Amino acid sequence: EYALTMAADALAAGIGEALLDALAAYGRRHGLQELVADELADSTGLIEVARGAGAVVENDPEDPTIVKVSIPLDRVREAP
Repeated sequence: EYALTMAADALAAGIGEALLDALAAYGRRHGLQELVADELADSTGLIEVARGAGAVVENDPEDPTIVKVSIPLDRVREAP
């Protein structure tokens, strides 16, 4: 499980991608293969960051306000 919370201007500045890259690198070093999250469907900025990292995003069949996000760590670039 992971969480990213930031102001819209920080997200637009690329902070979200940098944090996700670092989180993915940490996960790979510790044997994880995938990050999985339930995200609010209206969190479009964070969902786009996840999609940019190769995430699969699916609607939650039980709650239309939630999307299921799955990010295979082999798709996320290495953090510098």
